[in-house]
Parts: sequence; structure tokens; C-alpha cells
Amino acid sequence: HAQVKTALGTIVATPVGIAEFFLKTGTGLAGGIAFLLMIYAGFLYLSSEGDQNKLQEASDVLTSAIAGLLMIIFSIFLLDLIGVKLLGL
Repeated sequence: HAQVKTALGTIVATPVGIAEFFLKTGTGLAGGIAFLLMIYAGFLYLSSEGDQNKLQEASDVLTSAIAGLLMIIFSIFLLDLIGVKLLGL
């Protein structure tokens, strides 16, 4: 199979290789963004100075980031279960 070298890594030039590359890159980026949102929520919490509105905003951001991260993990689990283990793709 032909391989294409890019700045983000080597892509195998088949439909499966391209899909695998984009899924790995996409989940990595989504996880990184969730991590950055958790850091941002911590910053909001530390800089709230006891203001209830800012504390609520920090709590909302943290809850959303954790929920997003759980959705990412669950989607990877489902793709592995359905696509790889059941269908053998």
C-alpha cells in the first residue's frame, strides 16, 4: 500500500487507512480540547474570588468538559465493539 507522509504523520492511502488516521487525529484533538477546558475551569474557579456566578460558570465548564470526554471515550468503545469485534472491519 502507498503511504503519504504529512506534517501530522504517515497516512496509508487506502479508505481504511484514511479513516483510521482521521479518527485517531480527531479523538486526540477532542481529548486535548477537553483537557484544556478542564484547566480553564480550574482557572475560573481559582479566580472567582467567592463570586457565586463565576463559581457556577466554572462548575458548568468543568461538567461540560467531563461529559464531552466521557462521550469521546464511550464513542471509541462503541466503534471498537461494533466495528472491530462484531463486524470485523
